[in-house]
Amino acid sequence: MKVLHLVNDEKFIDFIARQFALSGDEHRYIVHQPGGTLRHIKSVEPWRIVGDSYFSSPTLQQDLAACDALIVHFMTPMAARLVLQAPHHLIIAWSGWGADYYHLLPGGDMALLGAETARIERRLQRRKALRHPVAMAKFLLGRLRRHSLQSRLILPAVRRVQLFSAPLPEDYTLLQKALGAGFPAQYSQINYASEEETFAIGAVELSGNDILVGNSASASNNHVEAFKLLARHDLTGRKVVVPLSYGDADYRDEILRQGTTILGQHFDPIVDFMPLADYNAHIARCAVVVMNHQRQQALGNIGTLLYQGARLFFDERNVVYDFLRRHGAHVYRTAELPNESAFAPLTASQRQHNRQVLQDFWGRDKVAANTVQFMNTLRHLHA
Repeated sequence: MKVLHLVNDEKFIDFIARQFALSGDEHRYIVHQPGGTLRHIKSVEPWRIVGDSYFSSPTLQQDLAACDALIVHFMTPMAARLVLQAPHHLIIAWSGWGADYYHLLPGGDMALLGAETARIERRLQRRKALRHPVAMAKFLLGRLRRHSLQSRLILPAVRRVQLFSAPLPEDYTLLQKALGAGFPAQYSQINYASEEETFAIGAVELSGNDILVGNSASASNNHVEAFKLLARHDLTGRKVVVPLSYGDADYRDEILRQGTTILGQHFDPIVDFMPLADYNAHIARCAVVVMNHQRQQALGNIGTLLYQGARLFFDERNVVYDFLRRHGAHVYRTAELPNESAFAPLTASQRQHNRQVLQDFWGRDKVAANTVQFMNTLRHLHA
């Protein structure tokens, strides 16, 4: 079977390409990288490295005609253009990552924010509009353009998809409910990492009693709501570590103010990029982790911290919480944070069980079996 993959220059592609290479099929990788220079893909030999012009070229038609199946890794507007030009007999698969489909859910991104975080976002947007009216006008026009692209390209492309994968199968259920008949794909799991090559690398035992909140300077972390829950506790001897080294600068500055006001001397923001070893050592001080997202996000960080034995709290609307609880993991709801026992360390048996949950879903053998099943499903659809 000849399979064409459309990918971006992301660090996960080397791993998934190694998995697909074991299938015995012919896999060709088209890397959409307008600059032409790859930074993250190291071991994959691309069939082509292309810019935007590729998606309206005869070369695209030749590539589609020479394959039996197309797998889109992350659905961008350009990827949607490719899907919509595919011959009707071609099998279309979409491997979603989260950011490429959460905007399709009811309410869009703003629906994923807590009430206070939503007020902060609206205030920041008004401030940007007053300070930079031209830039704000461009932003609003861009939003209108994205809405147009969604209706003209993304949703029609999604209707063409016959096979879908996501980081967690719970996201598939969300999309089914949101899109109904507009999302006819069946589900088959593939993974972009294994426990052995990600969560367990350089694993260290937790060495402190600090608290980690979120993973970035983005509003989806709902930082302020988490800070106020934590402030109900006596935080003596604890720091609240908050990674803010990437994301939105205006939001970061607001969270720096809010964190200092709400948590005082216990607030420990990370605002500068750190070498990975230093970052891992820093967060290894955190025996408690609060991921207050309402969507699947920061899955790599979550897996690593769960492997290390941290006690994790999630917004109960987050499908990661549903997934981990369904598999028997010892994880908790942010609504439980005010409880006196919230900061109690996990027992040795609880930590070991959480590692087993990771192994059962992301273990090397399971990841390989998922890829085999995915390819078998592609062949069945092609038959």
